[in-house]
Amino acid sequence: MKYLYTKVTLLSVVLLSFGCSRQLTLEDVEKQISKAKDEVKEAQEEVKAAIETREQFYVDYREGELKKLEKRNSEIEDKIDNLKKSSDDPNDSASSSIQNAIEDLEREQQNIEDQISRVERVEAQEWTQAYEEVDRAVQDIEMQIERLENSLSDSQASYEVN
Repeated sequence: MKYLYTKVTLLSVVLLSFGCSRQLTLEDVEKQISKAKDEVKEAQEEVKAAIETREQFYVDYREGELKKLEKRNSEIEDKIDNLKKSSDDPNDSASSSIQNAIEDLEREQQNIEDQISRVERVEAQEWTQAYEEVDRAVQDIEMQIERLENSLSDSQASYEVN
């Protein structure tokens, strides 16, 4: 748009200076109007191309961010599976509470998966907020998994000492 205004302003200056040096004819005005229309049309095409480029960038950005969320969700699934394997020790007295925590994590992970599916379908205006909510949920479950992994490691270390 700024480009369009610049061209129209420049055209006005040219017309004024042209009119000062000699008498303006109808043909001169028609040529200038035709030239101005061509320049306006060119500017509109440039604006349209810029908008399309911006929209494509947004689509690409959105797809990239969704892929990152899906990858993190997959990593969470893997960590939960590893926690399950690590907590299968029947001699561990904390096994029941760890199993309950793992089941909670599995429910939260499934909820994140559902949220990712919703984010994929959300309108552009609401996408950022929906993405941020899922991102916070992923961060939360990642911290919970880390705490559970540390707790499990501490539990197994204390069992080995005894």
